[in-house]
Amino acid sequence: MIMSQMHRNSRASSFHNAAFHGAPIKRKSKFQMAADKAVELSKRFSVNTADSQFWGPKCPYRKAFTVVLYYVVGCGVFCSVEQWSILKSCYFITVTVTTVGYGDVAPETAGGKVFGIFYILFGLAFIVNIVTGIAADIIEEAHRQAAKTTMSGVTEDNEEEEENLHKKHIRSVVVSLSMIFVCMITGAAYFWLSGEFHALDAVWWSMCTMTTVGYGDLSLHRKPASIWFSIFFIIVSVFMVASAIGNVGAVFDDIAREKKEADLLERLDFDMLKQMDRDGDGVCENEYVCAMVEILELVDSKTLDKFRAQFKAHDKDGSGR
Repeated sequence: MIMSQMHRNSRASSFHNAAFHGAPIKRKSKFQMAADKAVELSKRFSVNTADSQFWGPKCPYRKAFTVVLYYVVGCGVFCSVEQWSILKSCYFITVTVTTVGYGDVAPETAGGKVFGIFYILFGLAFIVNIVTGIAADIIEEAHRQAAKTTMSGVTEDNEEEEENLHKKHIRSVVVSLSMIFVCMITGAAYFWLSGEFHALDAVWWSMCTMTTVGYGDLSLHRKPASIWFSIFFIIVSVFMVASAIGNVGAVFDDIAREKKEADLLERLDFDMLKQMDRDGDGVCENEYVCAMVEILELVDSKTLDKFRAQFKAHDKDGSGR
């Protein structure tokens, strides 16, 4: 901001000097203004790149590039070493990185197996986290959209806080279960209508696939269209279902934590307050807050002790301020 103010002052001074000395003031043409704008945008772009905002770890383009590169490298190696087609290589990579592992396709050469050992480790360490994060973002966006619909016009009175919290939990569970149901029906409907499986077998295959059970008791008829769809379905359904199940588990964890917090507030008595008093001069706000977050296991005691020690190290006069 200071540099911006100095720049404006410099421009104002230049204008004043030009007017004072009678120098002609030239207005920039549209071409010059466009060129200046392009330079400004390029500077912003370079700053963002340097700050790792455009191509940083959270950048979706970087994540997509990593996944694509993983498939390209895998296809290149397996096509040359195992003499597989691109379709078969992509299918193997997908059932591998999602840990479905039907067992219908596997490397047979020594080179393919050695490469597969390191390839699997890299995929589980990096690719799984990337795709799971994308699936979690999709479900989170669905939660936000559902919240906009159901929470419109809701007041924030204390009397309605518990009811709104209950609605939030129900909405999260409904959205997560809906994602699971949609994935299962989508896969089952396609493979039933395409003639790959009967209706029950299609539902069974879909459920075993998206939960990564992968018994391998049912195999596709090797239609190219079915293989391509299975690759897409496995990637989407496995990570969507995993994120959805994780969200349902998180809801139950939140309910347990909220119940624990409510029980704690109800049984808060003099003895508990006395234990919160660390210096013997009565319970202050800081002691009360620290004790509550520790009891509720929001922060562990070691972390609080570390912060207290750090504060005392900076408190040179021992005043506590």
